[in-house]
Amino acid sequence: MARLTLGQKAERVLGLLLGLRNQRVADALTRHGFTNRDLEEGWTLLRQVTRTHLDAPPERAPMDPDTLEALDQWENRWFAIASATLARRTREAHDWLFRNLSQTEGPSVVVSVSTFLERLAELKSKKGAGLPADAALAVKLLAERGLTDDVVNAAENMVAELRTVEIAPDLPPQPTEEELAKSEQMLWSWYLEWSQIARIAIKQRALLRLLGFLQAERGSKEADKEEQEGEEPQVTPVDGAQV
Repeated sequence: MARLTLGQKAERVLGLLLGLRNQRVADALTRHGFTNRDLEEGWTLLRQVTRTHLDAPPERAPMDPDTLEALDQWENRWFAIASATLARRTREAHDWLFRNLSQTEGPSVVVSVSTFLERLAELKSKKGAGLPADAALAVKLLAERGLTDDVVNAAENMVAELRTVEIAPDLPPQPTEEELAKSEQMLWSWYLEWSQIARIAIKQRALLRLLGFLQAERGSKEADKEEQEGEEPQVTPVDGAQV
């Protein structure tokens, strides 16, 4: 059974948080003690893992699909170009820029692009602890490949329009591996608690799909064990009544 990566876990949490935009989902969890404090905790823990600043609570209005698609296309193009450019010529900068970062889809693209833009800004600033030695060359190469200020500004404007995340103005130093592991554990524990409650409180198939999970194919105890160990359980659609 494949284990979930940090990015996959963050995507699960983001799906649950964004699902709370739906009033029926919010009402169902509220009846089981979910409060604004719990919502804020989820966004805070996700921020600690992704190093982005997340608005909490998000607006109930859905993301603009055209802007989200445009940002996804930006990610597909420039992540690939940046990775190909830096992997051969400035390996240290490549590994720093793409650490725990990969292409995504759907709402998660806002987190991935924001993290990329944040790190790119740090490379350009030439400030901060732990910057790669080849940062200046990496910035020069990326500009030559077309990743200009105008291209970066376009992505930043799309992120701002989606209003899901914004780049934090005062960023802390890069977390250590130990700190990152601790943040990941705390984030996943938060998700396990509320996702399992949501599975019990919500029976409508459309809402379960909105939250990014469906009932496990095998027994609930075995499925819980898999998820608690960070493994990807097999799933199958569920039938249910209204919440």
